[in-house]
Amino acid sequence: MPEETITRTGISLEKKLAIIVEAKRHPEKSHASLGSQFQCCRSTVSKILKHKLEIEEESKTAVSLNQKRHREGRWKVMEDTLAFYVEQADTALFFTDDALRVKGQRLAEKLHAEGDSKRDFTGAGSWPQRFKKRYGLFTIRLHGEAGSVDLVTVAEKRVELQELIAKYPLKD
Repeated sequence: MPEETITRTGISLEKKLAIIVEAKRHPEKSHASLGSQFQCCRSTVSKILKHKLEIEEESKTAVSLNQKRHREGRWKVMEDTLAFYVEQADTALFFTDDALRVKGQRLAEKLHAEGDSKRDFTGAGSWPQRFKKRYGLFTIRLHGEAGSVDLVTVAEKRVELQELIAKYPLKD
């Protein structure tokens, strides 16, 4: 009778954490029984439990628990800096793929000057999409009137409105 084979599949971070939690909850369970419970091999369970500290640390910084493999871009320092810049930027700023590409090129040049290997960063092709996916960023396309608003004017008028409101007591 032929042995049942399990085909190779990627295991999400969420499933790895579930295996770790189940192993902590029931230390008497064998790796083989955990493997059959989670539809993976005994050796896979063993590797997950061997690296449980790294997996738990990775889960704290992961963009999504559904990702199967944590991958870093080739330009990690530049991408980390760019992601921090985008997250800290004013919410009124919108970053198109071209804007991300240009900002990435400038950062790569500066980091290369400071000793980090530039490795000829161009941001070509699908780099902006992969960058946004790695860092959980997304683009919202505005339609209708929302898409035609001059954001600089809105910011100026908001300040004027705040100054006008500040003249009145809060109870009014």
